Amino acid sequence: MSAEITVFLPRLPKRGIWPWSRRTWTAAELNREIAAAGFDMRLDDFRPETQTGYVPCTIQGVRSGFEFYSDSIEEYLSLVDEMRDDGDFPYSDADLELVKRHASVVQLSTHWRPREYAAAAVAAACLARMTGGTVLDEPPWKWYAGDAAIAWARKAVATPDAE
Repeated sequence: MSAEITVFLPRLPKRGIWPWSRRTWTAAELNREIAAAGFDMRLDDFRPETQTGYVPCTIQGVRSGFEFYSDSIEEYLSLVDEMRDDGDFPYSDADLELVKRHASVVQLSTHWRPREYAAAAVAAACLARMTGGTVLDEPPWKWYAGDAAIAWARKAVATPDAE
């Protein structure tokens, strides 16, 4: 079984800048945000605008990582439509309206190992705070933004590690 954490990234002002997930943030910038938030975690170098798949990191001195994927909001909404057609639709109407206000999504996936989940939660929370985005932890289908996202990630890091 896997855990999915989705970060919805906002539409930017019209300045000719690509959505956050496509160009304007780097792994180095996210590492600075992670350090500024006080987490003992560092992502290995990767290129979020072109790379998908496994992103290794070190969290609390131990190697870990998570899967990383990025899409436009339009692509994500087509998946939501498929879930609706299959009868597996977890979103309320209010949730769906929130999703539609964003430009792109970053999805972080783990296999429910506590350390992997904590690493993905830290990356997601810090990315959301850095960009003004919103985190969706699925399941349990809870939304977090700003400092609330950081507090949620701190709880994930504090969870005893069974690995």
